[in-house]
This record gives sequence, structure tokens and C-alpha cells, in this order.
Amino acid sequence: MTKPPLTELHHRLLKIGLILAGVAAFGALLTMIVISIKKIQSGHGMDTYYSVWMVKDNWIGFIVFIGVTVISLSVDTIISFVITDVRIVKL
Repeated sequence: MTKPPLTELHHRLLKIGLILAGVAAFGALLTMIVISIKKIQSGHGMDTYYSVWMVKDNWIGFIVFIGVTVISLSVDTIISFVITDVRIVKL
């Protein structure tokens, strides 16, 4: 038995759902960054918290993690454009 093809409505709903989930995740990340900056500025940067996965961390460690992630993604992007012959394809 073959599955019926997805209709245009299903594709549209999937796109809307993915966009909403992405915006919500980005908003949650920005909120966590703002909270950590406020905690560090108020002198509570070494206070510990538990993440969703019950991992113990502190606010300074979170900011360091975000900084290292941004730096590593930036270096990877620069290296991939320098080493490989990447061309942006216009659709």
C-alpha cells in the first residue's frame, strides 16, 4: 500500500510549525543569555543552577559556552569559505 501524498495544506502547516518552533527556541536562548548577564552583573555569576537534563552549571560557565560556540562556528564558516570553493546559488 502506498501512502497518500501530503497536500499543500500539510506543507504549509509544517513550515509554520517549524518557523514558530525556531523563533521560540531563539527567544528562549536570548532570555537565558539576558538572565545570565544580569546575574553576573549583580555578583551572582557563580550561583549554580540545574539544567533540564539535571546538569549542574553556573552562569559564567553558560556565557563562556555561548562565546566558545559562537567563535567556533565563526571560525568554521571562515575556514569553509577559504578552503573550499563555495558559491552561493541563487534560486
